[in-house]
Amino acid sequence: MYNPVVDPSKKHYGSNFWDCYSSKIDRDVHFYSELEYDHWIHIETNANIVEFCEKPKKIKGILDNKIHETTFDMWIKWKDGKEEFLEVAYKKNIETSNSTKRRIQLHQEWCKNNNYNYRILNEDEIRKQPLLDNLKVMLPYTKNFDKVNEILIFSLLKNIKQNPVTFRDLMKKITQVDTYSFYLNIIYLYYQGEINIDLEEEYFNHLSKVWKKNE
Repeated sequence: MYNPVVDPSKKHYGSNFWDCYSSKIDRDVHFYSELEYDHWIHIETNANIVEFCEKPKKIKGILDNKIHETTFDMWIKWKDGKEEFLEVAYKKNIETSNSTKRRIQLHQEWCKNNNYNYRILNEDEIRKQPLLDNLKVMLPYTKNFDKVNEILIFSLLKNIKQNPVTFRDLMKKITQVDTYSFYLNIIYLYYQGEINIDLEEEYFNHLSKVWKKNE
């Protein structure tokens, strides 16, 4: 497990600094661009990612006979135990910025030498719609997972099958539940990797479909 190597209290990042709370790792997290924040939403809501750290590691390397220092944007650990480092950058910077190119080259070399996977993510992947907006709708519910209802969880799992069903039709099968509690527990099950929700084709609404994951 890594800890952030950048202390936000000692630097000024202007209006493009994001301070959030992560239920996944139970601490405040800090991001230094809107794109990094949008990427974190994917991380925070991905049931297959069990740990992460923003700005996890600072490295040094030699390029063009000069020593350069750089910091990774993100480290993540998957449920299967695999770890990887990530770079989050706009396509324009990846293609034209010399500093971004140097940073990526140093990252790639370090990860290769230390047997880590390394990925570069741009705005096309991170801001794909309607997925990102759907995840933003779901994100606030993660702060209230301590309020999930075990009886409702049991009832939902009993009624969610491998054949997709809409939220509206599912609610008809679940009696005496308010709308907020319904969505809180549905999103909790998604967050735990128990069910799938159709997030990539339609914007989140009462006709969104849910189904049980294959055993």
